[in-house]
Amino acid sequence: MILYEKNSIGIPNFYSIFSSRNISWPVHLHLHYECISIKSGVVEIMVNHTPYRLNTGETAFLVSNQLHSLHSLTPSEVVILHFSTDLIHYFTSCYQGLYPQNPILSDMPVTMEKFKTDNIFRQKALLYELCGKLTESTDFAKLSFSNGDSHAAEQVFQYVEQHFTEECNLKKLSEELGYSYAYLSRAFKRISHLSFTEYLNQYRIHHAGILLQNSGGSISDIAYQCGYDSLRSFHRNFQTIMKTSPRKWRET
Repeated sequence: MILYEKNSIGIPNFYSIFSSRNISWPVHLHLHYECISIKSGVVEIMVNHTPYRLNTGETAFLVSNQLHSLHSLTPSEVVILHFSTDLIHYFTSCYQGLYPQNPILSDMPVTMEKFKTDNIFRQKALLYELCGKLTESTDFAKLSFSNGDSHAAEQVFQYVEQHFTEECNLKKLSEELGYSYAYLSRAFKRISHLSFTEYLNQYRIHHAGILLQNSGGSISDIAYQCGYDSLRSFHRNFQTIMKTSPRKWRET
């Protein structure tokens, strides 16, 4: 299984499933699909500025470019499934640019036992089962960003998702996109409620938290994989954001 591999959005037939405990994640988006299923506890998910409270057994189905955030309201364990749009090509072609008005599936849990497979035909069958349930349970509406600030912020979210493992520079990005640095910085904070540096650190640290729970890599290797050249900075940011040390987080 691939776990948040760098630039995974460009991998044909990308399919990744993993579990995480007590998850919290700032507002972000993906260019691939994502399903978030609650194995235990209660998790609040904000999707396109609409809050949903997910309980045990419920699953949120998120399409490309949907802004969303996660916050555990109680001790929780979730299963997260990421997969590329080409794995369900027919669904993608039918619903391109649309989003489910109600993304919550109440009786379709995604479990490691059922969905963890390397067989691409089994993957497609499972994913189309989810798509069938989704299309039967909700209507779809056009997905669009309402203003220029949202569109600018979308490009920053995509930039961080694709480049968080390396040096990220908002000034350089603003030049590439043709925005002034001041405007792009303000627009991003208006949408995310975080500065670019705060968001980047949160994204990297939450990603590191998942790696600590799902891989055997050393703390220093994980810090490097998440874009940190300084182990001291990694430990400091991890303690600030996760309220514990990387070692204790892994042992929890």
